[in-house]
Amino acid sequence: MAFLLPATVCGTAVLINFITFYYHAIQFGTMVAVTCICLFVILPLTLLNSMIRLRPLAQLLANPERAHETPGGDRFLLNNMKLQAALEVELLRRLKRAEMESLRTQKRAEILRARRKLVYT
Repeated sequence: MAFLLPATVCGTAVLINFITFYYHAIQFGTMVAVTCICLFVILPLTLLNSMIRLRPLAQLLANPERAHETPGGDRFLLNNMKLQAALEVELLRRLKRAEMESLRTQKRAEILRARRKLVYT
């Protein structure tokens, strides 16, 4: 599974290289070099990494440890929710204040336009 994404990316790179080679945008040697980097560097390193990472994961799944509840976990979650709600309220207040300022500015502009019309007519 870990090999699937890099293989897809490398395959896409090779396909794009063939298209650009067809339109004479890159040289053949450049296309071969990029393909070799994908095939002989990126993919083997990804495969090696996935093999190394799976051993500790298999050991962990074979011997699961008991999960301990965090002391005060519910209070921590509740405090975070209160903080988020307070931040949202403050954000809404600021947006409303900015909206009111925008409306005031528009009204002032309309009044100035009306005064200019009266002065110039």
